[in-house]
Amino acid sequence: KLTQDWGQYQKLVKQPDPGVAILAAHAYQYLGNFSASTAAWQNIAAAEPSEASAFECLSANAYAAGDKRIAGLAATKALSLVPAVQRTLLQSKLNQAKTDSSIAESC
Repeated sequence: KLTQDWGQYQKLVKQPDPGVAILAAHAYQYLGNFSASTAAWQNIAAAEPSEASAFECLSANAYAAGDKRIAGLAATKALSLVPAVQRTLLQSKLNQAKTDSSIAESC
């Protein structure tokens, strides 16, 4: 039901509220629909362009959906937004997301 409501909500607003988009992303992740959760994370990242976690989750969900282009772009952006001391850990987590969808599910 939530995913149907999300579709209707997107038709009504120009820029979805990030909090509502997060609910939709989690619903799609729960259902294993990583293509749809990637689209929701794209809305979140667009609304919060300085939040590394938004791009991290976008990247992880895109990898789970098989969209390596979006995943790579989002990973690069996420890495650019975290302090240098955190980059190695984040890079390791994103590398794991390439083959492990549980990383996306943990967002």
